[in-house]
Amino acid sequence: MGSVRRFVTGTVVFGVGLASAVTVASAAPLYAPPTPSTAVMPGAFGSISPARLLDTRTGSGAPAGKVTSAHPETLQVLGRGGVPASGVSAVVLTVTVLTPTATGGVTVWANGTDKPGTTNVAFVKGVNVANQVVSAVGSDGKVELSDNSPGTFDLVADVSGYYLAGTPTAAGTTALVAPARILDTRAGATPHRVAPGGTVTLTVGGHGGVPSEAGAALLDLTVLTPSAGGGVTAYPAGTSKPATSTITYAAGRIIANLAAVKLGTGAQIVLANNSSGSIDLVADVMGYVLPGSAVAAATYVSTTPARFLDTRTGVGAPKAAVAAGKTVTLQIAGRGGVPATNVAGVTMTVTVVSPDAAGGVTVWPDGESKPGTTNVTFASKQSVADLVTVPVGADGRVVVSNNSPGSVALVADVVGYYRADVLPIATSTSRYVRNLTNTASDASTMHDEGCADAQGNASGSEHLQLLDIGAQYQSGSTWGAALSVVDTKVPDANLVTAINGYVDGYASCRTGTDRTIVAIATNNDALTAAVRGTSAGGRWAGEVINPVAAHAASYAGVVIAGANDIESDFRGLVTEAAAWTRGYLAATSAPYIFIGAATGCPTTGPGGTCKWGWTERNYFDLAHGIAPTRILALPQIYYQANATQWRYIAATGASGANRVDFIGSLSEFAACQNPGSGCDLTGLLTASASWQALRSALSSNAAISLQRLPISTDLRIDTDPGAPGSAKRVTTAGVN
Repeated sequence: MGSVRRFVTGTVVFGVGLASAVTVASAAPLYAPPTPSTAVMPGAFGSISPARLLDTRTGSGAPAGKVTSAHPETLQVLGRGGVPASGVSAVVLTVTVLTPTATGGVTVWANGTDKPGTTNVAFVKGVNVANQVVSAVGSDGKVELSDNSPGTFDLVADVSGYYLAGTPTAAGTTALVAPARILDTRAGATPHRVAPGGTVTLTVGGHGGVPSEAGAALLDLTVLTPSAGGGVTAYPAGTSKPATSTITYAAGRIIANLAAVKLGTGAQIVLANNSSGSIDLVADVMGYVLPGSAVAAATYVSTTPARFLDTRTGVGAPKAAVAAGKTVTLQIAGRGGVPATNVAGVTMTVTVVSPDAAGGVTVWPDGESKPGTTNVTFASKQSVADLVTVPVGADGRVVVSNNSPGSVALVADVVGYYRADVLPIATSTSRYVRNLTNTASDASTMHDEGCADAQGNASGSEHLQLLDIGAQYQSGSTWGAALSVVDTKVPDANLVTAINGYVDGYASCRTGTDRTIVAIATNNDALTAAVRGTSAGGRWAGEVINPVAAHAASYAGVVIAGANDIESDFRGLVTEAAAWTRGYLAATSAPYIFIGAATGCPTTGPGGTCKWGWTERNYFDLAHGIAPTRILALPQIYYQANATQWRYIAATGASGANRVDFIGSLSEFAACQNPGSGCDLTGLLTASASWQALRSALSSNAAISLQRLPISTDLRIDTDPGAPGSAKRVTTAGVN
């Protein structure tokens, strides 16, 4: 952060020879998996990590017990599983029927409204089946799920997203309609089954509440009494039939599947029967996507159906059956009409072919933990397909898991994607802390600052508040931090008291419980080597971070993290910085954020050295490689060149999933506006520009393929009595 800056961080009060690490009571992931698409306009899609809302086998979401036609389930969806408590018009659920005792169907609809005459999940006796469902939500935040069969079954519902309420107007947003049947080959004056290899051209626009100018439609397609096993492909009229599947079925069995289909010539779609037998077809319209070029975050882009995965032929993965319990990591971004960047989530039909045993498939974003949910449910030897809507990982990939005890062949056909955030979700204001006086008043001062920061943060987004304090010092047995520039020395115990005041102020003045990371930072510019290595890292964790984390444990959503501004222009050697990092991580389970500057690293290509003999690989290791599952990176991006530096650093050691975990960008635009700051204002980036520069630089590299960046924060300087009004330094963030 500059050549003469020192940070306010803490030090730890345990013996250097302590063998065991200190465990923070509030230890939690530094940041929750971010919502990949920021839904801010009516009809935009909020994609969330899959979560189970209902399981009648265990009593989750409803009393335990079988579902019957006489007792439909009423399920609370708003405010659960990542769905907001208000402002939501509909939810996306994967509804699974287990052990049905008779053939029938399930209908899902908004609680408090009339039940529609449509079916969302169709099943036959004794066969488990799942289908993705888009359902409006009642005014009480609930949906109804009814058993339309004469038998009983167990019911599971997993949520994977929601649509914001209001009247959609932007291209790519989704409007729901009252479910309406627009096709039934059994009905009418001349019922007709679809012949083997036959097609049905269905006019969707202008029917069932869908306007003629709609760009795509959401349809529940049901195949009835097929005389042979096979599949149906849905595609836009006027285009060539793709080599993909929308529904897969076995002979004699009914099956339903949600389909997102782009409308073609005449606002029509084509439904092609790919089997050697005849079928009946039913289509119920659920909603539509507004036409036009979708450019805003959380809007939907319907693509020409394309096969992304087929383990039978080696498309997207090696040509081999997927064994029991094994996974396939599938690249989504940059393939088959999906762009390489700005991809939040994907909609695809996942097909299980000839499974050896009954089971299920789970799909989730690469880089996240596997959820306890199921997307596709299948019986032994029964091929089946389901539509899946899932976020993509930060690397543009998803993971597909075979949860059965037998092997399966897996096929995935992509039909569309949701755009990722194209601007920062929110920008917080962080602080160079210069106003501590090492007196009792510090807690009150910091309390007021915490309150002000909370009031300045928009609700509904994750934030990071960086308290950038100074280098560590040691005086006899006392450790502490010397505030940058002003050099006021604050022992660790007093520093903890002051920062606890900040946490109290922030928690007392916030309007909700959005996840907020309070990162407490030191640097590698301490005067002596003794306070730059392993011992210093351990003390920072044990004497500062752990006590503050314990104090903050009662505040929902507040996460305490340690941080270090490490750069070659400071006094510390790269070996000392690595030792400090290991010392810190060994002494706490609290998160750690690297916030350093890539001083002097190449901006024209990889492979060169940085300043003072440091290398790109050194920075990669400090920002990730030392502890890939523990370190998060918030690099200083003050100028465009800094983003380029981190592009090359990130690629230096990247291999597969082994990539720097960037959580955002750090700028100091506000700090540099102070008169006499010494900053070079030419080309200095604002917080938003800093975020965009880093995201663009990282996402332009195929080895990194960053899709989203959840945090942006900008530094200012405290100006209370006792602190100067400027940093009194030249800030270049390593561009020298």
